[in-house]
Amino acid sequence: MEKNKLIRIVAHDLKNPLTSAITLSDMIHSNRKELPEEHERGISLIRKSLKRMHEMINKILDIKAIDSDKLNLEIEAINAKQVMKHVIELFNRRALKKNIIITEDCEEFFIMADKGYLTQIFENLISNALKFSPFNTCITVKTVELFDKCQIMVKDEGPGFSNHDMNLLFTEYTSLSTKPTGNETGNGLGLSIVKKYAKAMNGRVWCESEPGKGATFILEFDKALELV
Repeated sequence: MEKNKLIRIVAHDLKNPLTSAITLSDMIHSNRKELPEEHERGISLIRKSLKRMHEMINKILDIKAIDSDKLNLEIEAINAKQVMKHVIELFNRRALKKNIIITEDCEEFFIMADKGYLTQIFENLISNALKFSPFNTCITVKTVELFDKCQIMVKDEGPGFSNHDMNLLFTEYTSLSTKPTGNETGNGLGLSIVKKYAKAMNGRVWCESEPGKGATFILEFDKALELV
C-alpha cells in the first residue's frame, strides 16, 4: 500500500515537467519554418525537462527506497536561486496564457537539499500559485536569508484561503473551497508532496493567508555553511 502511495506521488510530479516540455514543443512546431535563437533556447529547455523526467523515473524504479518508504535523497549544497529561476523560466509561457507576471527577487544563497526534490517542490508551488491566481495579476518569488536558515516565499494575488482551508492545505486528496481560475484541474496531491519532501530534507513549509488577500507559501531550509 505504501509502495503504491509513493508511486502515485512521483507520477503526479511527472505532470509539471511534462507539461512544460509539451508547451515548448508546441511553440517550436508552430514556427518550424524558422529557427531563431529563442527556439534554440526552447529546445534546450525541453531537453532539461525530459532529463528531469528520466531522473524521476529512475527514482520510481528504486525498489528498495519505495519498499522502505524512504526517499532516495542526495543532500548537497544547492544554489536555491538558480533552481528557482530555472523553474520560473519553465512556467513563464503558461503564466502568459493568463497574463500573469512572475517576478523574482531572490538573493543567491546555498541550502542543503536534494536538487531533484527541491525542483519538484518549486514546481508544485509555482503551479499552485498559477492555478489559483486571477488573470492579469502577479506572482512574487522572494528569498530571505536568516542566521542559519534560508526562506523562499511564493506569493500570489489570488482569493486567499479561509481558516477551514488553511487547516487542510497540506492534506492529501483534499478539495478546497477556493477554485482554480482558468479551468485547471488537480487531484489534491501537490501541497502534500511539498510538505513530504521539505520534511525529508529537514526543511519545513507553511502558508500565510487571509481571504481576499492572496496567499504566501514559505519554505525554510538549513543554510549550507560550507560549499563542497
